Amino acid sequence: MAQAGYGEELPSPSSSPPSRSPSHRRRQQLPEMPEREARQRGALKSISFFSAHHDVFEHLRADAGENQTVRDKLAASPIFQRTDTLLPYLICQRAAKVKVAAEEKLKLFEGGPAYLIEHGHLEVTVGDGPSVLLGPGELLNFVGMLELVHEAAPFKPSTAALSRTAAEQSRATDVGPYRIYSPGQAPMSLFGEQRHGRQSLFQGPKPGQACAEDFLCFFNLCPQAALKLNPPANAPRRDGWLPLKVRGRPCPVSSMPEHRSEVAKEDLDEDEDEECRTADEPDASLDNGGATVLAIDMRIVEEAGLNLGEDSEQAWMLRRSLQVFKAATKQITDHWRSLVSRCSSVFVGVPPEVMWALAETVEYSEVLPGELFIREGDRGEDLFLIDDGLADVEKSIANGERACPVVLGQLGPGALIGDLGLIGSGMPRPCSARARSLVELLRIPSAGIYSVLRRFPGMLGALLPRMREVGAFMQLRLPMSDKVFACLDLFEDGEPGLRQQAAANSKRVLYTIGQVVADGSVNGNDDTLYVLERGECCMESPGGAKTWCHATSCFAVGDTMAGRATHRGAAVKVASPYAMVLELRSKELQEAISRHCESVAPPFSAEEPLKQHSRLSSIVRSAEIFSKCSPEFVADLAESLELKSYMPGQTLAVHNGQDASQMFLLRGGSLFLEKNEKRSVHDSSVLGELVMLGATHHRENTFRAQTFCFTAEITRAAFLEAIQRFPQERKHLESYAMDQLHKSSSVEEETIIWPMQRWAPQRLGYLLNLFAGRAFYDRGDLDLALLTEQCAILLISGEASLVHDDGRPTEILSSGDCYNEQILLGIPGGSATGIGKFQVRTQVCELQCVSPKIWEKVISEFPTEKAMVFKVIQDCMADKAAMKNQGCSRGSAEIVRMSGLLRSFSDQAIEALRDKFESLVVRPETQIVTKGKRNQTLYILLSGTVYVEEGKSFRRVEYESGKVWGEAELLGVSKVNNSTIKSASTCILQSMTFADFWKVMEGFPADCELVEKLCAEAATTDARCLRERIYAAKGFANSAPDLVSVICEHAEDAFFAPGEAVITFGDECSFGTCDMFVLLAGDAVVETDLGVEQARLRPGEVFGEAGALGFAHTRVATVRAATTGCLHCAVLKGATLYQAFKQYPQQIDNFENLLHERQAENAEFMVRRNKWLEEKVVPALAATPLFHKCCSSFLADVAAPLISQTCKAGDIIIQKAAPADSMLVVLEGQAQVEAQDGSPIGVYRKGASLGEMVALSLFGEYPATIRAMTDCRVLMVTASALRRALSLPHRTETERQRFKNIVAGRRGQVAHGLPMSALPISIAEDDLCAEAIALQAEEFLLEPGDCWNPLPDDTPWGAAFAVVGDGRGLLELASANPRLRRLGGVDSSPAVPVLSLTTGSLILEGLAAAYGCRVRALSALKIYRVRYVDFDVSVSLESCSQDWLARFRMLESDIRIQLDHRGGSARGVVDALVVHPCDDDLHKYRARRQKAIGLSRKTKLQLGSLMAAVPQDRSVQLPAASREQLPLRREQSAPELSRQSTRSRDRPKKLASPCSVYSSVGANLSAISTALSSPTGSVRLPSISMRSS
Repeated sequence: MAQAGYGEELPSPSSSPPSRSPSHRRRQQLPEMPEREARQRGALKSISFFSAHHDVFEHLRADAGENQTVRDKLAASPIFQRTDTLLPYLICQRAAKVKVAAEEKLKLFEGGPAYLIEHGHLEVTVGDGPSVLLGPGELLNFVGMLELVHEAAPFKPSTAALSRTAAEQSRATDVGPYRIYSPGQAPMSLFGEQRHGRQSLFQGPKPGQACAEDFLCFFNLCPQAALKLNPPANAPRRDGWLPLKVRGRPCPVSSMPEHRSEVAKEDLDEDEDEECRTADEPDASLDNGGATVLAIDMRIVEEAGLNLGEDSEQAWMLRRSLQVFKAATKQITDHWRSLVSRCSSVFVGVPPEVMWALAETVEYSEVLPGELFIREGDRGEDLFLIDDGLADVEKSIANGERACPVVLGQLGPGALIGDLGLIGSGMPRPCSARARSLVELLRIPSAGIYSVLRRFPGMLGALLPRMREVGAFMQLRLPMSDKVFACLDLFEDGEPGLRQQAAANSKRVLYTIGQVVADGSVNGNDDTLYVLERGECCMESPGGAKTWCHATSCFAVGDTMAGRATHRGAAVKVASPYAMVLELRSKELQEAISRHCESVAPPFSAEEPLKQHSRLSSIVRSAEIFSKCSPEFVADLAESLELKSYMPGQTLAVHNGQDASQMFLLRGGSLFLEKNEKRSVHDSSVLGELVMLGATHHRENTFRAQTFCFTAEITRAAFLEAIQRFPQERKHLESYAMDQLHKSSSVEEETIIWPMQRWAPQRLGYLLNLFAGRAFYDRGDLDLALLTEQCAILLISGEASLVHDDGRPTEILSSGDCYNEQILLGIPGGSATGIGKFQVRTQVCELQCVSPKIWEKVISEFPTEKAMVFKVIQDCMADKAAMKNQGCSRGSAEIVRMSGLLRSFSDQAIEALRDKFESLVVRPETQIVTKGKRNQTLYILLSGTVYVEEGKSFRRVEYESGKVWGEAELLGVSKVNNSTIKSASTCILQSMTFADFWKVMEGFPADCELVEKLCAEAATTDARCLRERIYAAKGFANSAPDLVSVICEHAEDAFFAPGEAVITFGDECSFGTCDMFVLLAGDAVVETDLGVEQARLRPGEVFGEAGALGFAHTRVATVRAATTGCLHCAVLKGATLYQAFKQYPQQIDNFENLLHERQAENAEFMVRRNKWLEEKVVPALAATPLFHKCCSSFLADVAAPLISQTCKAGDIIIQKAAPADSMLVVLEGQAQVEAQDGSPIGVYRKGASLGEMVALSLFGEYPATIRAMTDCRVLMVTASALRRALSLPHRTETERQRFKNIVAGRRGQVAHGLPMSALPISIAEDDLCAEAIALQAEEFLLEPGDCWNPLPDDTPWGAAFAVVGDGRGLLELASANPRLRRLGGVDSSPAVPVLSLTTGSLILEGLAAAYGCRVRALSALKIYRVRYVDFDVSVSLESCSQDWLARFRMLESDIRIQLDHRGGSARGVVDALVVHPCDDDLHKYRARRQKAIGLSRKTKLQLGSLMAAVPQDRSVQLPAASREQLPLRREQSAPELSRQSTRSRDRPKKLASPCSVYSSVGANLSAISTALSSPTGSVRLPSISMRSS
């Protein structure tokens, strides 16, 4: 293979270069060459060497002689640093030694060995750069050893002109690794005057939108993007690699033999000399230059690692180290390939060997999608190369209340973040970079770049024009020389005029890397003072020692007027890409001294050593805020001062954005202030001091660099550290902050603050903001996870959640919520306490984190308010716990009612007790109450877990949130605590003392009566605690004392409000899990499964034994406190009962016998009750309007759970507006309905029912007061009883539908105001009284021909009226007389019509029923019945409209009059047609008469026909007999008529016969029929007169 240097041409490789895909390259193995295979075969033959020397490993490890330093350096190199040191030691031992003479060239070629300098030095030169001496331990030509040089050939720079084909033109417009979302053009240069057009001086960017300056920050972050997107036309081109020349060190000026001559004077033999020689003591043959190197190739490496003949631990370690070496080599090779292929435009012409040195410093990492790997504002000068994946470039933009990120562009594979020209400039990152996909990132540390630059300074030879451009750009924008000199220790105590004159006489000079700033060995009389502003320099003394000079320091190589040089005769070279130096000659300095130091001595002396360092105290002291501070504080603060620079358009701070809360001291350049789309030039040199002081949380404006700016910045963290060391300065600074707040009108008042700030001094809030600033945190921020475990958190904006370990969210936090507040009380917090892990839900959350250290620092300033602040914190935690677990606030009535004792009190008493509760927060394992101690306090557990350990086994019983204890002690029925209660976790409680309780209860005597019986019962015993009262209970009279002793373990008091259930029928039970109870005081009621009382328990009795002792699998009855007072019980835990009866099994028989006795008593009770239901209740229900159509089995189901209530005369049965749950049926006695003023409205008699709408669940209150007039017994028909009956499986759907229809009908009536709105009285549908009446009106639906009977007034409910809602009907008087059929009755029911009924007709049922009337439907008819009692009650509910009520009374009066008239007439007709005893004879006579009349009519017709047949001109002679029979003709004369009349008068008169009378009646009936058939429908009955004799 040809041997050629890196600066010479190599033949083109036969194969194409490897793929650029980094992921593919990482999977690639190293290329196997034929020579390598041969070397591996040869390595196997050399195994005998290691086998023959068993002690070689121990010898190498113990060797501390020759080449020890070289071996250590090789072992510390990136390739060997993870291997065992044995491998590089063996490699050095086996490597061949090569001597390189002075000025002899050492060829580095592909396939050749790597060279490790053992002794002496090699001179290395890259391009036209300066030469550098590399000493022992340096490694060269590793790329050649790995045979990688040919892979870099495709990326070698070339000046050949490329033909622009169509494909190349399309590639020229390709964005490559950089893509910016701006329509503008890329800047020609980042370091020119006009970088991106003209800037607007007054118009700022719109909220949430990026402006041109923001997009320019994309190029500030990635300067290579400007060169890619807009390559310079006249850019110089490089042809080939920069030459890399290596040769032996030339002969030094002072030869080494003189040094060795001293050693030779000692009579040491050669062997002893060889043993004493070390790496720092070079061989005598190298005194005249040159070096000795070790030639290392892969064969030697593999021989050292493939020690297959040894089974020892060292052999295994070597083989393992060889694998590690190969893996490290492959990783660095991948990095080298990426740098060569991706960064050819950055490191132009840099030889592959130098690129390998740079690749050794590269750090590889993977960034997950969505993660930030570059954060805006962070100070970092490292270069980042995206090897694979995509990333978004984000810029923080002002957007109202909070800054938001805006994506400016996209970076792809090959994109480079950072620039060599900006290293050392102190410029923060102008943008952020967030991974869009999985990003493989290569980080090139700036320290690594400096390290490579020191070894190969000529590597930037092709970039010198660019470095000069950057330096020239900054040279004109650096701070004034006076400000630089003011920071030097040299002029600290001098006159300002001296400093200013010296600065004016100085000259600013730009140097690039490798250039000599000063050389004392050449110019020994150099008296110039040098001040390094930017960059880094290396000062090499004549003896070879090197010293590094950093920015803001001064130096000299000869004696000056300012002092003697510490390194006289040294040579100073630039070690950074460029350096900016201020030069001041002694002559010019002498002029300044003579002018300004005539009367005073200068602050320096030419005889003293030169003060090289600088201090930034003058910068800090220039700010007004620190003008009154002590010099010590200012000097301390100056130690943490950060010097930074900003490119034009870059933002120093963003309105309402997140940063380090630093204060800016502008040293050079000008700034824009931007807010609300306006922009102005900032004329002050100090900004952001209020944010640093904590007086404001966010930036009030956006600060943007108008030109290149230089700042000195003090972060809040550094400021706080200085304040800690100088606490006496705090008062002045706080006063300054408060004054500025009052003066500033732009500072808005805080809305989201810590809860304790509302009651604490304003200064507490200021100190919190000072020491614990507010910051924005992204979702998944790793720093936040640590903070939330150790700090109290205030959520300012956004949303967060608390999640369990399984990821299940437990609580959502929003703005103003707190987390981990117990840390402020000195109680541990975090997810370990069980409150959940804090996670951000929204993209960004603003938080304020207060650590215990910060809180202690703040609260120590308020000794008098400390107790109050802690109380407020506890109250806030209690509020949050109560709202989370109980759904109400701390101290609310609901919290008070959690106590069974207190929930029985009136609302007024509970309201008074609320303020007496105090919040309490206890840490884990705190003893809250102690057994046997007097602690008369009630506790309510709002959050956390408490436990009780008691008994011989110390069994632990835990209680969660909602547990209440201490009621017996609060009431005074127990003198001491029954058990010890401890907190298992952080617990939040509410407590109230005995004194506070009774002080409140003195004002509520009625409530005291509820607990009076409990206190009286306790006063009758001498028991001091619960255990002693259980011993005295009669339920355990026959039990062994030892059994009772065990049962009493973990027993606790329990109080129940009147009517509250202690145990419930049907609850599942098992022996060992269910509790048993002992009644200590009060009355308990035993109820069946249907809620019917069947027994009462007295103090001392035991209940719940059936389920607790395993006699039943469910509770066989319900036991609840009587309604007359509270109930006090002792709860015997099921687990304790199990342990007790396990020890004393024979004692369970006593409780089994008790159970049998109670079962027999219950059976007798059920027999008596069933008889009462059958004989009394079911008939009473069947008589009610609601149930009168129901079958008896359904009524039995309804009646099963019903109970009756006995009331004495004068007692109130129900109170108006009281909560209603049942319909009432009067079984015995009478009850009176009263109006609101107590006046009687109506009376309910036996059998009456009221409150149907309550049973139907249509109304929740009773509309009126019902009072017993006599001793009454009332049946309570509850809505639940009706629902239960309907829900039984054997009930039919028809029955359920009937009640559904009733409910739907009532609701429809209410919606339309029926039936009152149907009456012609002009009442609105939404009238309150109309709706109340509609709710109680009973609806009837009639089909045509159906009849409906009105109710009389003597019903149990009293009088009623009906209204026709729709259809036509007839009010008629029914009779059994068949003669009335022709008057309108049907065949089966003859009747007399009374009134025609249409929609809106009013029927007075009592009056209609008195006349015996009924309603017959002529069409589909809808009738509503309204009881007058319900009507009067509805009218009295609220003052109703007098208009419609008066109209109703008028209508009622008219109907009454009309019905009286027509009803009486109809009754007369019916009475007149009463059947007579001679009706048969009369009917026979009438039949004969009718027959005779018929015959006469027939004869008359026959005669008429005969007369018509006789001609008129002649007469017809009839026989005489016939003539005599003919009646008298009409043509009789008047005398004859007169004689007939006289004869009639002369006849004697006779009494009228019955036949004549009834004939007259028949005529009258004919008249009636004629009248009824008239259209008007009116009837006028003729008078019937009886003739007397």
